[in-house]
Amino acid sequence: MYLLNKTLKLILLISLLLSTNALAKTINDKSLTQIMELSGLNEQIAQYPLMIVAGMEQAKSQGSPVDENKFSKVKSLLLDSYNANIMLRIIKDEIKKNTSQKDADVLLKWYKSKLGMEITQAEKDSTNTSAYESMIQEAPVLLQNKKRVYFARMVDRSIDATQMTIQIQKNSSVAIFTAISKIMEPEKDIDVEKFKIMMAAQDKQIEVNIEQMTILSFVYSYKNISIQNLETYVVFLQKEDVRRFNKSIVNGIVKALNNASDKMTKKLN
Repeated sequence: MYLLNKTLKLILLISLLLSTNALAKTINDKSLTQIMELSGLNEQIAQYPLMIVAGMEQAKSQGSPVDENKFSKVKSLLLDSYNANIMLRIIKDEIKKNTSQKDADVLLKWYKSKLGMEITQAEKDSTNTSAYESMIQEAPVLLQNKKRVYFARMVDRSIDATQMTIQIQKNSSVAIFTAISKIMEPEKDIDVEKFKIMMAAQDKQIEVNIEQMTILSFVYSYKNISIQNLETYVVFLQKEDVRRFNKSIVNGIVKALNNASDKMTKKLN
């Protein structure tokens, strides 16, 4: 009887928790739009198709001469498949499923705060070409600061940055391979799975390299943020509602990339 009562209480508790979660007011469109803009997500996703095109251009310059008309057609198909607006819609849908209006209020308070805006701006400033060159030059000195490296690792773990970057890198590699293969051999079916198997053999090294670059990028981005403010930032990132929000971003980006990759493969085959 004791065990039965205990089981019934547990079922009741789970039911109450589920009911409370179901009753939580979903994030409204206005708040979602503000968060997407203030967090830099809109800008980040808008850059992604251009990044893949830049990869295509680089691959073209390093390989055999290609037909410019074919290259232009494949580039147009790629940009159509990796449509930033469609990708953002998929990410928004994922955020909506997992973020309440209460969560949104916490996020908006942060992004509108002085420190929140300072960190977001620092992250944006570190993404241009000149910043990348400076980061590489400063890397030996930056990585000697163990305290800042520690906080960079904490940020990475809190938002799954390395794992998200790995997914982006794999997706972009497949997209570039697919595009260049079609340009070079338009009549031949593209064996994407074979290419993925080849990439999988390098998974461990890719993960190590990306993690190192992710840590370096955070140390560089936040080099002018005080240690005390970095501590405040990490505490914010580790809040349950914030972790849930960042997890939904990662899931949304992965879904958006997979959707775009599938579209492109179907169009090219």
